[in-house]
Amino acid sequence: MNYLIRSRSNLFILRNQYKIFQQTNISLFSTIIPTKSLLNTNENSESIGKTKPDEITQPLLTNERLIDFSQAKLQVSRLGDVTKPPNTEKLFTTQVSVNKDNITETKQLVTGLVGHYTENDLSNRMVVTVLNLKPAKLAGILSEVMLLAGENEVEGKYKVLLLEPPPNSEIGDIVFLEGQQIPIEFPQQINKKKWERVIEGLRVTEEIATFCGLKLMTSKGYVSCKGLPTNSHIH
Repeated sequence: MNYLIRSRSNLFILRNQYKIFQQTNISLFSTIIPTKSLLNTNENSESIGKTKPDEITQPLLTNERLIDFSQAKLQVSRLGDVTKPPNTEKLFTTQVSVNKDNITETKQLVTGLVGHYTENDLSNRMVVTVLNLKPAKLAGILSEVMLLAGENEVEGKYKVLLLEPPPNSEIGDIVFLEGQQIPIEFPQQINKKKWERVIEGLRVTEEIATFCGLKLMTSKGYVSCKGLPTNSHIH
């Protein structure tokens, strides 16, 4: 959601945006049944090499990671008119239409996608959001939701592309994992460590968003990220 795009010499905020959000500990509200063929029950068996982002192996699927994912409220939302706030040229702000208890309401979003998208590119766009992270302030402006996007170097240039909901998506469509139960209840705020483990498992695979090898989807189809190579990170 909150992308302060800095110089290449600094750590990309996209890889650390979840550090902005400080979550409280929440009990488990829903459980997902793992796909046995993909499940690795030994959490310690996964290894992530210290290599370039496009070379890092996607973490193996574990029951713990599936439970973590089930607590992240990923939902299709619609951006409103996007503008730049008066106190900074590095951020966009907008009102996001989300679904809560079958009622459409708006939440404020602040994002640092300046340089990757224009206001017109983003205005009234359908996006994938995370709705149960703790709100945070950027440049003194409250941001209540988070956008999900892929990132990688393409032909020598750093590229950020938003995840795309499937065609005919509607506000409130829940994003879940292919072959798994659709979560119906979520904690008010996802625990910080759980969200960090979710982020570790998110990748682009053949232009489809995946989590530890499982495709992200809604009832309308797969969530995509067209234009980025396989194994690109999603944040």
